[in-house]
Parts: sequence; structure tokens; C-alpha cells
Amino acid sequence: MTQKKNSQRARSRLDDAETRLDKKERRVQRGASDGIAHGLVEIPGPIAESEMREIRAIIASVAKREVERDPHARICQITPFQEGIAVETESEKFAQHIADAIGRSRNATVTRTFDDEGARRILTCKLP
Repeated sequence: MTQKKNSQRARSRLDDAETRLDKKERRVQRGASDGIAHGLVEIPGPIAESEMREIRAIIASVAKREVERDPHARICQITPFQEGIAVETESEKFAQHIADAIGRSRNATVTRTFDDEGARRILTCKLP
């Protein structure tokens, strides 16, 4: 009788360990919290200060929704460049959500390209 209980406990511990390992592997496959920017959204052109505030509010609202969906989603940095703005994220999907939200709200044209190495998707939102 006790041998049966011991084997059930051992099996239970093994199942728990496999579950933890599976979760860890899924997190690694997603690239969760590795700190490397995989997605880039560029918003070129002269942007007025009021438009800049509106775009930052859109980015913040998308980030809030994304963190609810995936707690590991991160914006690496937001950088101004030549009268525009660049947003780097840890996942391409997160960058795509930001670009789509800006495209919908500002009636912008969103184009998708890859960098020279083909490693990172670049989303460009051209405001009207």
C-alpha cells in the first residue's frame, strides 16, 4: 500500500516539474523579457506637439492592453528622430498592435518591411 502511495507522489512531483519546464520553454520561445528589441514602429515626418501627445497616449493605451494579455510585453524605448518618433518593442506582434492602433486613429498608412538582415520587422506609419 505504501509503495503505491510513494509511486503516486513521485509521479505527481514529476508532472509538476514537467509543467514548470513547459511554462519556462514557452516563455523562452516567445522571447519574453530578453530586453532585445524585435519590433520597431517608425512615425516619420514633422509631428506637431499636440499630435505627439496623442500618439504617446495611443501607445500607452495599447501597452496597457498588451500587458493585460501578456505580462512580459515591454516597450524597450521610445526615441525621437528627425522630427519623428521610433518605438522599439520586445515582440513584433506588440509593434504591430501599436502601428495598427496609430493607423486606425490617425488615418495613417502602415507599411511593413524588414531590416537589412531580415531579422526585425519595421512598421512605418505615415501620417496624412
